[in-house]
Amino acid sequence: DCVVVDSLSTVIRRFGIEKGLFLMNEGTKELREKGADVMFILYDGVHSAADLASVCRNADIFIQLSEVLHGNDIERTLSVRKMSGFVIPNRAYPYNILADGIELSTTERVV
Repeated sequence: DCVVVDSLSTVIRRFGIEKGLFLMNEGTKELREKGADVMFILYDGVHSAADLASVCRNADIFIQLSEVLHGNDIERTLSVRKMSGFVIPNRAYPYNILADGIELSTTERVV
């Protein structure tokens, strides 16, 4: 099973970082113990650096999707910021959103 919480940003902004971290850890504990994967959506530009660091420390995996406009072109990149038990290189992978899913480029950039 997979559960998506959209969004952890709303919980943090409305109730504070402590309640957001409680939801991540204790609020989903029973689901995770039963083998479910839980994904939390967190929006860019909404949180302090300290709050982002706290969320990252409490997550097993932290993936950042970024989007930058260059004139008429949209550049989208995926960066894995944390994966428990692994050393993660500072790399960004371009991706495109297609009608049938996401196309991830095999070309990486050092960030």
